[in-house]
Amino acid sequence: MSVVTFEKINGLIGLVRINRPDALNALNLEVRKKLSEIFLSLNFDDTVKVVILTGNEKAFAA
Repeated sequence: MSVVTFEKINGLIGLVRINRPDALNALNLEVRKKLSEIFLSLNFDDTVKVVILTGNEKAFAA
């Protein structure tokens, strides 16, 4: 299970979802590293115009 997921919607929207439901999506080192990797790669993707950062299930982030 990945602690952060990324998907493109309609080629223009990036959906980044924190995926640690048991920890209320707490931002540990692994999550922060994965978020950094995703956002760094988005710097070089001219097709994505909007990015939505969200959590899953109960909480956005703790």
